[in-house]
Amino acid sequence: RPKPSEATFRAYLPGHEEPFLRTGDLGFLLGGELHVTGRIKDVMIVRGRNVYPQDVEIAAQEADGRTRAGGGAAFGIQVAGAEEVALVQEVSAAGEAETAAMLRRIRQAVSDAQGIGLAAICLVPPRTLPRTSSGKIRRAACREMFRRSELAPLAEWRDTGMVRM
Repeated sequence: RPKPSEATFRAYLPGHEEPFLRTGDLGFLLGGELHVTGRIKDVMIVRGRNVYPQDVEIAAQEADGRTRAGGGAAFGIQVAGAEEVALVQEVSAAGEAETAAMLRRIRQAVSDAQGIGLAAICLVPPRTLPRTSSGKIRRAACREMFRRSELAPLAEWRDTGMVRM
């Protein structure tokens, strides 16, 4: 695949003669140190604004004590031709009334923290989400499982309207 290889291994910045490796990581330099904050491909653009999945996941996990820290995956989905945000979150079991309240708290927390509404929330049991060998959530794999309805949800909420991937 010559074109993707060229774009990855021989990228150039304006005014620089030497190529660099485009890793796909997102980060910044501060005080001469590189801080990696995530992956470029995970950033969602919602109504013209960059939304970072980690920010959505943290807001959701702080909303309720039964959510599992580090056990969430936020990703973009297409709803009526626009990118919206879906969340799959590992939680401990709860009754129906508690689950409904948890879904409301998660939606409100994400709205308050990020200024966006979620299009869908899927609550799943602990250790359900696909992970890398080092334990990181595989968001793209989770998105595909969500799209194919391959998750075994404890509860699921979707905003009105058709959700398509």
